[in-house]
Amino acid sequence: MGAVVSYHLGLPWARGGYLGVDLFFVLSGFLITGLLLHDTGFKRFYSRRARRLLPALFLLLAVVSVWVARGGTGVDRASFRGDVLAALAYVANWRFVFSHQGYFAQFTVPSPIRHVWSLAIEEQFYLLWPVVLLGLRRRGRSFTLAATVAMAGASAVAMALLYHPGVDPSRAYYGTDTRAFELLIGAVLALVTTGRAEPGPGARRWLHAAGAAALAGFLVLAVVVPDRAGWMYRGGFALAAVLAAVAVLSVGRRQAGPLGAALSIGPQRWVGRISYGIYLWHWPVIDLLTRSATGLSGNTLRLAQVAVTLGAASISYYALERPVRTGALRGWRVRVAAPVAVVGVVMVGLWASTVPVVAAVEAPATKPTPAAARSAAAGPTTTVPAPPVPPPLGLTGGRMVTAQDPLRVLVVGDSVMWDASLGIKAALEATGVARVDPQAVLGVGLTQTAYRWRTAWPRLVVADRPDVVVAMFGGWDGPQVVANGVPWYAGLVDQATAILTAGGARLVLMEYPRNLPPDIPGQPPVDQAANERQREAVDLAFAGAVLRHPGVVAYLPVGPVLDLGGQFTSFLPGPAGVPERVRKHDDVHFCPAGAERVGRWVLDALTGPYGLPAPDPSWATGPWRADPRYDLPHGACA
Repeated sequence: MGAVVSYHLGLPWARGGYLGVDLFFVLSGFLITGLLLHDTGFKRFYSRRARRLLPALFLLLAVVSVWVARGGTGVDRASFRGDVLAALAYVANWRFVFSHQGYFAQFTVPSPIRHVWSLAIEEQFYLLWPVVLLGLRRRGRSFTLAATVAMAGASAVAMALLYHPGVDPSRAYYGTDTRAFELLIGAVLALVTTGRAEPGPGARRWLHAAGAAALAGFLVLAVVVPDRAGWMYRGGFALAAVLAAVAVLSVGRRQAGPLGAALSIGPQRWVGRISYGIYLWHWPVIDLLTRSATGLSGNTLRLAQVAVTLGAASISYYALERPVRTGALRGWRVRVAAPVAVVGVVMVGLWASTVPVVAAVEAPATKPTPAAARSAAAGPTTTVPAPPVPPPLGLTGGRMVTAQDPLRVLVVGDSVMWDASLGIKAALEATGVARVDPQAVLGVGLTQTAYRWRTAWPRLVVADRPDVVVAMFGGWDGPQVVANGVPWYAGLVDQATAILTAGGARLVLMEYPRNLPPDIPGQPPVDQAANERQREAVDLAFAGAVLRHPGVVAYLPVGPVLDLGGQFTSFLPGPAGVPERVRKHDDVHFCPAGAERVGRWVLDALTGPYGLPAPDPSWATGPWRADPRYDLPHGACA
């Protein structure tokens, strides 16, 4: 438990603290299988699991939902509703797979109940494993053991096959099928040891030594292995599970030895009693009690988060969990309390996701530039200066376009371009002589998702035969560019250029909009100066591509229309008080007003080389502004 909490607190010595969940899976598989092997009836088994797990979960969901409804910041309200329902149904892991809420995502504010994915896997195991084990045991002990080992191996292989470098690993990380091997390794341990005699003194010494060595190896992994190590999916998680199993085997006997004695001292036992509550409460506390919400930072903030977590877990255990487990609710009271609790949590969750939020204009969380400070001191801006004329793109090979032979434009990039692409499409197609295919997707960066763009973009170019490709990416590539050098990244840009211009298209690389990155729980405050250096390195690689491919590649800055008056327009509302970029999320994704501004900028830039006529002015207020994607960040565009 300490490893997981330390990892989420962002402690530098807990880079692999996420492996604490793997230890928990192995231990759960061992304990649950041990109970089932002692012939616990299904009714008694499921009743005990419900009493153990449900009350505390209901309390957590209700409290967090009330927090969100009362205006808690940094929460995606529209997504939170689905997260609550998925948590209640114990399918949160699959929800996060299909909604692309990556566990290791670095640039989006996560759900305050994201951690319930592991509880979902556990509950699915509790539901299915008793039935499977009953069927296997009819074939004998040896068959049961062999079948369990085979299922664990198949699960580990599935994780390896479903992991692809450069692609979001959520499917491999969250999947019940790809994480079952850890629970099944614990089950194998129980099958091997249950009903067997205690080992003799000599074997016991070897077992205790092996347990200590295995725990030491597991702790090394928890300290040194970063969360983006690809080899973990190809055997690393299985290795961690085996080490955890050996450690559990060592302390799981009647004579647990020195390691068992060390883990059984008073404070350790107390933490063990409330460990479920600690797990439940630590992540929402870390996620919601952030630097911007409390005014605290560093170790002071971490100590406050730990104190609140321990307090909440203690209250949950002594006031709710223990009374329920010891029989406070019996008979008809249980049959009434359970559905009432479920309905109550659902109602509070729906309320939390529908209470309107008034988007407030706030000062930036990090130090603004001097120009921004002067602008903020002057008071809110109600008018925005007219955007300048975009610089000449310098593209060659332009042609006359007509409604019968329109300009074919392909739009690619990441989620920021995904937001902007609707404004670009509306502006260009309003001329009557352009056809736009918006193919930006979530999470595309040249350094992080190479597999995706190297396979998807060639197919798009062949299918669309574009005249122009408008691309915006690189916002999250900065750290890798600085670490590996601009020439290295320029090579990736040249590869992308070769793909996107293979059919004769011209490529317009758009500057990635500047932003103040969000306050991400478990990560240190953003160094804005370092952030700017990273963006400058990316821009330098783009500028080099223009020089290496004259007349074919152009660079279009967005700063002239987005960073007005020396400050980011996300700090203050745009024209008529309408925000142009999303607040309380990451200050870089576009609202409709920002997408409209970018659309006008791209239209003006392409009018020069391609002679586009003036658009129908009604495009700016078209139905595209009501696209559901703009509701994603909890109404911050309202």
